[in-house]
Amino acid sequence: LAALLAAGAGRRRLRRDPRFRLAWDRFRFRLPVVGAGYRLLVNLRFARTLAMVLRGGVSAEEGLALAGRASGSPWVEQRSEEEGEAVRHGSALSDAVARIAPLAPHLPSWIQTGEAAGAVAEMLDHAAARLQRQWNQRLARVLSLLEPALIVLVGGMVFAVVLAIVLPLLRLNQGLLT
Repeated sequence: LAALLAAGAGRRRLRRDPRFRLAWDRFRFRLPVVGAGYRLLVNLRFARTLAMVLRGGVSAEEGLALAGRASGSPWVEQRSEEEGEAVRHGSALSDAVARIAPLAPHLPSWIQTGEAAGAVAEMLDHAAARLQRQWNQRLARVLSLLEPALIVLVGGMVFAVVLAIVLPLLRLNQGLLT
C-alpha cells in the first residue's frame, strides 16, 4: 500500500513539476540496466523523426526541436530546443547534436558524415536502421531472461492456489477422523 501511495505521489509530482520531471528523466539515463535501453530508444526515436522531417523539407533548427519532442525524453526535448537556436545562429547540426548528452555517443558522427556527403536524412535513416536492430536484439535478450522468471512466478501462483484448495480439505478430513 505504501509503495502504491508513493508511486501515485511521484506520478502526480512528475505531471506538475517540470524540474522534477527533468531530474527524473536524467536519472533514468543513469540506471544500470534500463538506462542503456532507454538511451537506445531515445536515440532511435530522435534519428527516425529527424530524418523524416528533414526529408519533408523542414529546416534543421525546427527539425531538431521536433525530433527532441518526439524522442519522449524531457531532457532531450529541452536540449534540442536550445541547440535548435544554436543551429539557427550558424552552428553545424552535428555539433548541436553532439552537445545533447544522451545523443552524443554515435548519432553526431552519422550526421557529420551526412553533412559531408550532402545526405543527412539518408544517413539518419541508416543510423535509425542500425539503432532499430540494436533495440530488437536488446528486447529479445531481455525477454529471453524474463520468460523463465515468469514461468517460476506462474508456477508459484498455481502452487498457492492448489495449497489454498487442498489444505482445507486435509483439515476437514482430519476433523472427520477424530
